[in-house]
Parts: sequence; structure tokens; C-alpha cells
Amino acid sequence: MGIPSLRPYQFLAIDTVADRMREGHRSVLLVSPTGSGKTIIAAEVVRRMVAHRKRTLFVAHARQLVYQASEKLTDIGVDHGVIMAGVRPRASMVQVASLHTVSHRELPPADLLILDEADLARANSYAPLLRRYSDAFVLGPTATPWRADGKGLKDTFSESVLVATPRELIDQGYLVPYDPFLFEALDVSGVGTDRDGEFDEKELGRRAVSAQGRGIVGNVVKEYRDRTPGRRGVVFAVTVEHSKMLIREFVAAGVPAEHIDGDVPQRERAAMFDRVRRGQTLVLGTVGVLTRGVDIPELEVCMLARPTKSLSLFLQMVGRCMRLSPATGKTRAIIHDHAGCMWRNGRRVHGLPDDPRDYSLTADLCAVDETAKGPPRCRACGALVRPGADRCPVCGAARPCVRVEAPVAVPGRAITASEARGIEADRDPVAEVVFLSREIVKAAKAGEKLELPIARFRVRFGFWPTAGQIAAARRAAERAV
Repeated sequence: MGIPSLRPYQFLAIDTVADRMREGHRSVLLVSPTGSGKTIIAAEVVRRMVAHRKRTLFVAHARQLVYQASEKLTDIGVDHGVIMAGVRPRASMVQVASLHTVSHRELPPADLLILDEADLARANSYAPLLRRYSDAFVLGPTATPWRADGKGLKDTFSESVLVATPRELIDQGYLVPYDPFLFEALDVSGVGTDRDGEFDEKELGRRAVSAQGRGIVGNVVKEYRDRTPGRRGVVFAVTVEHSKMLIREFVAAGVPAEHIDGDVPQRERAAMFDRVRRGQTLVLGTVGVLTRGVDIPELEVCMLARPTKSLSLFLQMVGRCMRLSPATGKTRAIIHDHAGCMWRNGRRVHGLPDDPRDYSLTADLCAVDETAKGPPRCRACGALVRPGADRCPVCGAARPCVRVEAPVAVPGRAITASEARGIEADRDPVAEVVFLSREIVKAAKAGEKLELPIARFRVRFGFWPTAGQIAAARRAAERAV
């Protein structure tokens, strides 16, 4: 126990929070990706407050988050009490509290109020707490600084500190890179929306266990067995019934799997997590449990079977599998999207986990970008690939990018490039060569290298020209000149 060993970005975040508070900001949003150690950062802030004889109330909305915060504080030697049903209270300068319990008890004094998972701080249940501690500093750690409608939290916080983005932490080696795949998604056409802007859960749940839903359940299991056999993973379902259906299929296929939801007692839940860590259980099926506050770095495969309009929920789900796990030799995460969370029918929904996003207090994100084109894919294996990549990170194919204008959902397997482009049916190879030859002529007159017209071809058509097309276009350009 004692002073924690912090990563460079964590040190910087703590110092920046202190600077913002010294500048007079009373409420600071701390934005840091899932798996980056937000609770560790918050715990060190608390330790420094204690050193200055300042009192802290750390509030979390779920029991699991209370336990997690308490464990981190214990790890660094911070004495604290816990305010939660079933836990005996004790006097201390630091209290970790369940939101539900603290709202029904006499509140302890505090100079610092920490609201864990601060994107939930707009909920009506937080309002009395914020009024009660109007003179305290407020710190709000979160990985997803947006309301359900995609707007920022400027109404709750006066300043924000962006610790790092997912892309930065992947590049620095603090999160693992990932391989994403798209599969047939549950049909959500006509599904209603609740008052939070999310799909109506009851209606979506009925779809999930319908005939089409049962087919997708089979595909979830098949793709796991075909692509990631023996790897530990989590599958996010729509409802308890849907999750249990998935788990039955996994077990029937010989995959050790268990279902977990909010009604599973804490002790039994901990035992499940331990079986996953030891590799005795390979797949956890869940509804509303593993999206926040659960640290199982051994998880490698994220299976999305739950469509969502919430960017925050999407990022929380995929973030479960991107933590480092040196003990297991994990080098990459794998995302199987069976829910249309990244792209749906050729249109971007939430995109990739590390896409650039607006993390500011004034963010105004649209859940679905109706103008964005389909995702780039590898020609060889169908994996999603970053635009302009020289090689596919999954299979290593050279010049893999194919821009998919309208992906075709293919039951039971990944959508290949040729299938997504309609088996080449809508292509006009002659028009492509004509375009490239004209660009080569323009480039020759401007003294440009051949790479530039080839790059413009890719921008125009969304994929690289073949060697044969390049040769034909050069011959046509020579004749034109």
C-alpha cells in the first residue's frame, strides 16, 4: 500500500485537475477512456485531498462501482468508510457511497464531491446531491462525456479535462488494438424509442427472441467458434431472456458459458468473474452488468448482440475487451458486431471505438450520421480497415481497403468485399479505367507522380485499382497524349 505507480497521462491528469480547481472551477469533468484507470486517478486525487485535511464524498450509482472505488482507495492506503445498505458505517474523512443509499441518509460533510460515471450526473437523483454540496469542488470521472441524446455536460460542469483518447492510449500501448467485424444485424426497423432516446427495450427484446433473432443467436455462436475458439469473451444481449438464449446455444455448442445480470448476488458474481479469469468460463452473457465498473482484462472478444442508439453504451461495451492482459499474452481485442452498432445498412451508426470525437462540454453528437458512407473493408477477409491502410491488420493482405457503399448482411459469416459491393454487379470497370486514364493524363501534364492519380481513383471509387486497370489506363493515357 502507499503512493500508486501512475502512468504518465494519469500524473498529468491529476495535476491538470488541481490546476483547474486553483483557477476557480468548482466542477470539473474528467474524461478518460474505458480501461485507462479513471478510478485510480480519482483515488489519487482523494489521497492528496486527505493530505491537506480535506474531506471527500465519492458517490457511485451501482454497488459494483462502490466496491471498485473502495478497493482502489484501500490499495493506496486511504482510510475510508462505506455508505451502502448492508455495510456498517464508520467515521472517516473519506466516504464512498451508493447513490441510492446516500439519498436516504444524513449526508456527511465534504470539501470534494466525486460523481463516478459522471455522464449520469444529469439524472434527477443527482440534483439534490449537487444542491447539498454546492460549496464543494465537484469532480466527475467518465469515459463517455455525453448525455443520452449525444450532447455534452455543460449544464453540470464548468470545465473539462481530457486525459487521453482511445486512439492515443492504443498508440502508447496502454490499450490493445482491435479487429472489428460486421455480421447480419437484428432488424430494428419500426422499433420505438423511449424517453431517453434509446430503443424501446420491450419491443427490441421481442425482436431479439423472434425467428430472425434466433437465427442471429446461432450466428453469434458460430462466428465465435469459427474465428475465436477458446478465447474469453462477453456477449451483450437485449434482455435476460435473450442473454439466456445465447448462453444455452454456447453451452450446446460445447463452449463453457454463463449468464449474469443485476439480480446475481455479489458473491456469486465475483465467483463468475474468477472463473473467466482462470479460463474455466469462456463466455459471459450479460444484460446491464458488464458495461461499467468491471475490470476483467482477460476478455478478448466483444460480441455485440444488443443494438443501441447510445454512443456511450456502445463505447462502454467495446471497452470491456481493450484492457491490457500481459498474463494471458493478449495482444488484440476482437469485436463481432451482430447488432449494427458500428454500421447498419451501409450507414455509419457509431463507427469505430477510436474514431475522433468531440469530448468537450459543448459536444452535440448525432447518434446516426445519415450521410456517412459505408466502412472500409479488407478485400481478403472482410475485416474493417482504416482508410488508407497499406495492409489489413487481421490477415495482412496488401492494399486491402474497399469502401463499402451499401453492405449486404450475410447470415452466418463476415461480409466479404465482393458481396458488399453486390458481387461487382454495379461496377463499371470500363468507366473506372477511363477515369484513371484521364487522371494520369492530368498528372503527366502537371508533372505529378503516378501515385496521385491512383490515390484520386481510390477517393472516387472507394477502393484501389487493380494492376490490370493501372496498366490499361496508362496505355490509354499514352495514346491520349
